[in-house]
Amino acid sequence: MRIGRYISLPDIEAQLAPNNYSCSHSILYTYDCYTHLGANLTVKIDGHWTLQGGVSPGCAPAPWTTDAQVTGSFCIVYTWSNGGDVSNFRDNTIKNGKYAYNNLTAIYETWYHKINDHWHTDTEMWYQYMKDTPNMWWYKTGVPYNKVSSPWPENTGNYHLLPSEAMPSTLNFGVVCENPSSSYTGSRAAYCYAPDWAITNYLEHNLWKNQASLNIRNERVDDHKGRRTGTPAIYEKHMVGFDFWAGSSVTFRPELSYIHSFSPYVLRTMDMAPGSSVAALSNVPAGQLRNATMKALGAKTQSLILAADLIWHF
Repeated sequence: MRIGRYISLPDIEAQLAPNNYSCSHSILYTYDCYTHLGANLTVKIDGHWTLQGGVSPGCAPAPWTTDAQVTGSFCIVYTWSNGGDVSNFRDNTIKNGKYAYNNLTAIYETWYHKINDHWHTDTEMWYQYMKDTPNMWWYKTGVPYNKVSSPWPENTGNYHLLPSEAMPSTLNFGVVCENPSSSYTGSRAAYCYAPDWAITNYLEHNLWKNQASLNIRNERVDDHKGRRTGTPAIYEKHMVGFDFWAGSSVTFRPELSYIHSFSPYVLRTMDMAPGSSVAALSNVPAGQLRNATMKALGAKTQSLILAADLIWHF
């Protein structure tokens, strides 16, 4: 029985930094349902089956906050081929999935496979969604704002004005439910269903009698409405790296990554300034078209990253 704050159970990269394959994390790992505060029970049935179940206030919120919701989770692990294959299926957030801070409903599958004594591969995939998510395109579209019926429960507004005139000032958490380049026709949905899915694969090869390894990671994340990343787009990341051990205490991990985003609305997604996501339509300057502002928020759609770290184990 684990009680307290714990990290997502099925993740490949859910451990301390020195135990990860590479110095960087996957995009999938960055945007999944990661931390929990609650209780989780693990029961090993036999040499093949392990069951896990728990309860928490959701992904990341403390139980005393307004965003907390009673959340159940269930995981089933099956091991075969004398430990050479492990399948981990998990429903990580059993709840209503309606909009609140990080109130994700998420289903995971992780598979570990040993190819031979020198090669193994790890694959993880998930599907997440949030229902009734505020449509950021609804903001500044002529729809009267009302602090009682607003779809944005956490924002602050100019409440000294009449409810029909007051406008919220902290809108940086909704989604892009429709094409932001389209013209306002007099009606917009205030909410929409915001799904995303992802898959990542590691291919690993040990070298020099386990004193080094080759690390290859490929992944794809499809954020349909921009709920997780702030910009609706498909993100691909491809990484190749190495682990080198010097004795038993020092590890050097260089790597090279290439990231490319593909937006259905031709939006730029890479290298954005903090707070300048497409969903942050409160940043639109007066007199400027919203679609022009959104397309100018980002600078690039591709990125090439060279990184490394040095770990001293003691």
